[in-house]
Amino acid sequence: MHPTPAKNLLSDFTNNLVGGVWTFLASRRSLKYVKANFTQFMLLTTLAIASNVLYGWVDVGQSGSFNTQGIVLYLIWPFMALILGLFIAGRSYNPSVGSLTPVVMWLSCDLLITLGQTAIQYAWHQHWLPDTLFNPIGLLFFLASIWQAVGLLWIFAKYFHWPWWEQGLFLVTSFLALWVWLDNSQQQPIWQTKTNPLNPPPQPAFIPVEVLYNQERLLRDELAQIQPSPNKAVSKPPLSDAHWYWLGIAGAGYQGVFKSEISKTRIAVEQLLGLGGSTAALINEQHSLESSPIASQTSIARTIDHIAKQMNPNSDVLVMHLSSHGKPGEIELANAPFKLQNLKADWLRQALDRAGIKWRIIIVSSCYSGSFINALQSPNTIVITASAADRASFGCTTGNHFSYFGEALYSSLNNLINHPIEGQANKALFVQLFEATRLSIYAREIKENKELSLPQIKIGNDIATHLLTLEQGLSKQATYINPNQQSALDLYMTTLKAAQ
Repeated sequence: MHPTPAKNLLSDFTNNLVGGVWTFLASRRSLKYVKANFTQFMLLTTLAIASNVLYGWVDVGQSGSFNTQGIVLYLIWPFMALILGLFIAGRSYNPSVGSLTPVVMWLSCDLLITLGQTAIQYAWHQHWLPDTLFNPIGLLFFLASIWQAVGLLWIFAKYFHWPWWEQGLFLVTSFLALWVWLDNSQQQPIWQTKTNPLNPPPQPAFIPVEVLYNQERLLRDELAQIQPSPNKAVSKPPLSDAHWYWLGIAGAGYQGVFKSEISKTRIAVEQLLGLGGSTAALINEQHSLESSPIASQTSIARTIDHIAKQMNPNSDVLVMHLSSHGKPGEIELANAPFKLQNLKADWLRQALDRAGIKWRIIIVSSCYSGSFINALQSPNTIVITASAADRASFGCTTGNHFSYFGEALYSSLNNLINHPIEGQANKALFVQLFEATRLSIYAREIKENKELSLPQIKIGNDIATHLLTLEQGLSKQATYINPNQQSALDLYMTTLKAAQ
C-alpha cells in the first residue's frame, strides 16, 4: 500500500527538520535527511516567515503590520542559497543533491532557531528567566543565526573536498558578510509596529468600561504601598538620615521599550539602593491597562503629592525617572484610547513646587531632553538628561528593552554598586553614575557612527554641597534579604568611608 500524499508531506517535513539540526551542527549527515522538492521549499518558506512574524509579535507585544523591507532583507539569504544550489546541481554527481537542497537546509535550520528564540523571548516576557541572561542569550541567538548559514557553506565546502585553507578563508569571509547582513535585517523586522515619535499609530477606539473604572483602584493600590518616611514626624532630622523615594514614568504607550526601561530600573533601585516600599511607577502601555496605573498629568500630580505627604519634605529625597519620546520642552504621554496631554517641563516644575519637595533628582530619558534643564533647575535639584536640548537620543525602537541611555544607566548603576571605583571617595554616587553613563553612551554612539546625543547634568549649588551627606541615608535605608550579610550598597558606602 502506497503512502498518501499527506503522509509523504509530513514524512519529508520531519526529515527536513532533522536535516536542519544536522545543518546547524555543520555535518554532512544533513544531506542524508533533506528532502528537497518544490512542495517542501514552499512549505518551509511559509513557515519560516510565519515563525519570524510570531517572534516579532511576541517580542513587540502589540498589534503591528508586515514590513516589506524586512521581508526583502530576510529573503536575501534564501535567494543566495538558491544560487548556491544551482551551482551545486551542475557539479554534483549525487542525484539526491539538487538545486533546492541548500535553501531547504537553510530554511529548516532557520525555522528551528526562530521557534527556539520565540520560546525564550516568551519566557523572558513572563519573567521566568532572570534579567542577567537577557544579553548573553541575545548574543547566542545572534551568533546562531549567522552560524546556520556558515555551517551550510561548510557542509558543501567539505562535500566538494576543498583544501583546508580555502575552507577556512571561505568561512571567515562568509561569517563577516553574514554578520553585516543579519545586523541590518534585525533593524528591519518582518513584523513591526508603526512607531513615529510623537505621532503614534492608530489604536483601538474603545476599551471595556471596567478597565476605565479599574484605573482608579490601580492608582490607589500603587500609592498605598509607598511607606511613610521615618523622618515624617521629625522636625529637623539630619540630612545623613535622608529617606529616598523613586518615581518612574513610562510615557509613550504604543511602544514597550519605555515600560521595560522603567520596570527594570525600578527593580534595580529597589534591590541595589534598598528602596523597597519607597518606589512607584506609572506606566503607559497598551497591554498594561488592566495591571498598571497610567501616566497622565492627573496621576503624576497625585503621585507626587502622595509621596510628599509620606516624606519629610525638608530632608528626604525624590528621584524621578521619565522615559518616553520627546521634543523641546516636553515628553510624550500617550496611551490609546485615552487622549493625554504631554508632560511639559514647566508643568512638572510647578507640580514639584506645589508638593513642597525640596531635594530632587530628575532623570529625563528622551530626545531633546536637555531642554528640560532650564525649567527644572534649582539650588536643590539635580537634572540629568539623555541628550542636549538640540540632540536626539537613541534606542527608543520597537523590540528594545532599553533606550541607549536607559541601558547605560542601568548597567552603570549595577557596576558602581557592585564594583566601587577607587579614588572616587569624594564624588557622590549619582555624579559617578552620570559620568559612567555618559562615557558608555559616547563610546556606543561613536562605534555606531551616530550623531552624539551629549547627555547633560545640572547640579544645583545646595544639593552639590549636601549630596554626599544625603546619600548616607541610602545605606541606612537599605533592606536586606539576609540580615547577616551587608548589602552591595552598604559595602559601597563602607568603601568610600575607608578611602576618606
